[in-house]
Amino acid sequence: LYLGGVLHRDVSNGNILRLQEPIERPHSRSTSLPELGDDVNLSSCRGFLADLDHAIEWRKVPPTPSRDRSGTLPFISMRLINTWAANEPTLHTAADDLESFMWVLVWSLVHI
Repeated sequence: LYLGGVLHRDVSNGNILRLQEPIERPHSRSTSLPELGDDVNLSSCRGFLADLDHAIEWRKVPPTPSRDRSGTLPFISMRLINTWAANEPTLHTAADDLESFMWVLVWSLVHI
């Protein structure tokens, strides 16, 4: 999504959906993207991110700090939690989404 210009801003355990069996992607034009490397197979789908209610098109929307909060509390990055607790405006970045993926991984491991 990020490479396509979209910042999700609500990565959580409920928004990462994994398929039991991979499915073939319809209309798959290419089997690789230069940004991801030649060994990435894009002809099948193993899962996807859902719930784009808080997503923004970061290439079209000028980045401006905000006091608004988006995300699911247990999975929000520590930086965002700290700035919101201090009632300071902040900018939600791709690094915050990456940290949210890390918290989803920790949550998943604890629940296994």
